[in-house]
Amino acid sequence: MAALTQRDDAWSWWNTLGKPQKVLAPMVGASERAFRMLCRRHGCDLAVTPMIHARLFGECDKLRRDVLRDLEGSVEAGDRPLLAQLCGDDKDVLLACAQKCQHYVDGIDLNLGCPQGIAKRGHYGAFLLEEPDLVCGIVEHLSANLNVPVTCKIRIVDKDNIDVTIELAKRLVNAGASLITIHGRTKEMKGQQVGSVNWAQISTVIEALDGCVPTLANGGIEVFEDLGRATCETGACGAMTSEAALEDPSVFDGSCEDGLCLAENYLKLCDQHPPLLKFACGHVHKLLFRYLQAPGGEAFRARVGSANSIEELSEVVAAVREAGVLRNESTWYRRHRTAAVKRVEKVAVDVMAEGDDVMGGLFGD
Repeated sequence: MAALTQRDDAWSWWNTLGKPQKVLAPMVGASERAFRMLCRRHGCDLAVTPMIHARLFGECDKLRRDVLRDLEGSVEAGDRPLLAQLCGDDKDVLLACAQKCQHYVDGIDLNLGCPQGIAKRGHYGAFLLEEPDLVCGIVEHLSANLNVPVTCKIRIVDKDNIDVTIELAKRLVNAGASLITIHGRTKEMKGQQVGSVNWAQISTVIEALDGCVPTLANGGIEVFEDLGRATCETGACGAMTSEAALEDPSVFDGSCEDGLCLAENYLKLCDQHPPLLKFACGHVHKLLFRYLQAPGGEAFRARVGSANSIEELSEVVAAVREAGVLRNESTWYRRHRTAAVKRVEKVAVDVMAEGDDVMGGLFGD
């Protein structure tokens, strides 16, 4: 089957996936099968694999084995619909990787959204957004040579000129993309500079696409209600979330399940779908974040990071429960956002203090 390029074909494909609305984002070291299955239990209806570095996939036997192990048996495991996300800047290298992965997934997603420094050094992700000829050439090449649809995850290119993002999105669709996911931030907005997501700009891009292909809104999803709000306010087919789901996979159904229960259920899934241990340690840390940051929880943080097996992680979770640690209100999702707010507040206080000095000098106390 030729890759999908026409409006009707893109929508037909989307319908065969069940018109998903609640989507787990691709996350390096995090969106592996055990975690995907936990999210699916809570209502996630489309998931994306961790980003696969196409060049390293071809060069490193161990990486290739790990990736394919995470993909194989996806139908039997109930791990569908599923997209495999790839990164890179060489269309032939990307195609070779995609051809190996396409047998286990419903589509191949091109990463045009990663804003991290490693993406800049590797020349992929959001650092390709300003090279539309290159990325559209990649999409066209993949679309012409794969048996599954090609999708793209992008960011806002220029926050002061939304037309640049609109033009890129249209070109990607014309090149063969069957789904566009739009993160409502620029590549500069990350870490403590993350800032607020701009759903209005996502909406403007989606409106300009005029229903050519399905679209997803990404960014700013913290709680269950945000999934519906993002979809409604942007006009997207659904919403994709990443960091909020890492701390609370029940964000997909609004059940607000306790982190201890989530960690226990995740580790049971690890027995069925063994992840790399470092992935599991990272998940348990985030799922238990409110406990590990609370008084009495500090002693367990190091044990999570140094665990040598899934069994040891299970023992730590059981010990936290037995110790009766009371979770605090800090959240892993807001760790950067809280720091950013505090930094802004400090600047405001400093400015006000300087203003008081000036005013005092002019008018006296």
